[in-house]
Amino acid sequence: MAEGVTGSAVNEIKVYKVSTDDGMGGSNHLGYVTGEKEDIIKFFEPKKQTEIYLNEISVKEITPELANETDNLNQEKKTLEERIKEINELLKG
Repeated sequence: MAEGVTGSAVNEIKVYKVSTDDGMGGSNHLGYVTGEKEDIIKFFEPKKQTEIYLNEISVKEITPELANETDNLNQEKKTLEERIKEINELLKG
């Protein structure tokens, strides 16, 4: 890891888009929720026509510190790639 880079973790929340069949070939959007899948299905059970569908969405919190760390790592990567090109040219020499 680069000097000064602490390796901050990205905070991630799983959100589910909940929907059910509307009984006419379409779907009925019931909302966006967080929680355990089993609990969500139990909660929405009375509102379903045939099935409850959960579409998982990951929401990530990007902090300024994380953005700066990523930028620093990308700059370091570019520098190293340029150095590798230089070394390869010298080896061809």
